[in-house]
Amino acid sequence: MLPEEDTDFTLVDEDLEEYTVKYLPANKGMSGGWRGFSNAHNLKPQDALIFHLTKDTEFKVYIVRGEAESERENDEEESQEVLVRKRNARLKIMIQEQEFFKLRNDSIRRDREMMMKKLESMSSQDDQVKSDLAASSINALSLE
Repeated sequence: MLPEEDTDFTLVDEDLEEYTVKYLPANKGMSGGWRGFSNAHNLKPQDALIFHLTKDTEFKVYIVRGEAESERENDEEESQEVLVRKRNARLKIMIQEQEFFKLRNDSIRRDREMMMKKLESMSSQDDQVKSDLAASSINALSLE
């Protein structure tokens, strides 16, 4: 879940370059630093971005390039079919990476739940020992 107050986020691109941006929940968008990210990646209106939340304040950003009219006209060597195959291959890689992160996060979550159960078990065992000690103390006092 995204924070409810202005927060600095790190955007990590496909080359693992990091960019700091300010997330503004009131505007439901990013500010300070976004223009630098956008310019560094030569983003165009037809490009699609996938933001994968990998940490509390970090997104892995995948860029799927759209096809501009001028690019389509200038690029006679690549057929539409080849362009579609390339885009689909990139999307498939992105989905595989997201599945990997999901599996890793699920594994971390399961490990955390196991540890919490162990801690709760230890705590209840401690409570039982304390209860037994109190009962034996009461019994010892009543025997005197």
